[in-house]
Amino acid sequence: MCLLENQIPFFILDDLLKLSKRQGGCSMIELTRDFLSSTLGDSWVPQDVLKEMNSSKVEHFVDFLRKFQQPAKQKQPQPLETRTTPSAMELHQSGVKFKLGSREKIFDMNFDFNKGILEIPPLFLEDDTEKLFRNLHAFEQCHCSDLYVSDSIATLKDLVRGTNDVEILAKKGIIDNWLCDNDAVMSVLHDLDRGNVVSLDKFYYTDVVEDLNKYCRKRRHKWIATLKQNYFHNPWVSISVVAAGALLILTVIQTVCSVIQVK
Repeated sequence: MCLLENQIPFFILDDLLKLSKRQGGCSMIELTRDFLSSTLGDSWVPQDVLKEMNSSKVEHFVDFLRKFQQPAKQKQPQPLETRTTPSAMELHQSGVKFKLGSREKIFDMNFDFNKGILEIPPLFLEDDTEKLFRNLHAFEQCHCSDLYVSDSIATLKDLVRGTNDVEILAKKGIIDNWLCDNDAVMSVLHDLDRGNVVSLDKFYYTDVVEDLNKYCRKRRHKWIATLKQNYFHNPWVSISVVAAGALLILTVIQTVCSVIQVK
């Protein structure tokens, strides 16, 4: 049903439903949502978006899915100066914290620069995920002006450059891996980006990418992150560091006092 080449115009299906005089009062929008929910899961077709859908504005099932997954906060695509996004490991080493986003908006990616928190919705990866994303991506590239699916694929590919990046995101629940291993996750994301046409003049996640690069360029963020990750990652290490610091301060005070007494 979600193969782009197999799509039937939605208005035809809507007319056929009306001609069938089906009892129960369900619209084509509601029937489609119920069916896709049972096959793909509620997260792909959230219930609260149903009231906003208009059958006259839906082209087919692929467009139906894409409209349901439109980001909650509509952004104006902006020019992108820095083409690449730091990897998950690079962000981790710079002190960026990862937060699990809404399950109902898989393209809603946001970064809070002041708090250093990158919010990414969960990405469920299994055998049919690549096929679904490819059809959404193909439809968007050919028929849409706001390319949030394409730009999301490009950003995720940059975030995941190695298996250690997959592990970081998996620990936070952002990547739910039902494939054979972490290499398979990397392979899927990079295969999806192959042939992906990204406009540097109108990139949907420009604010996220630019702010992440700016955050990583600040040395103090890396210093603080190193201190926390190496010396304050558990209570015993923290106590040892504090005790060593206190001992050093007392030693300096004792030395100063001794010098003063000699004079």
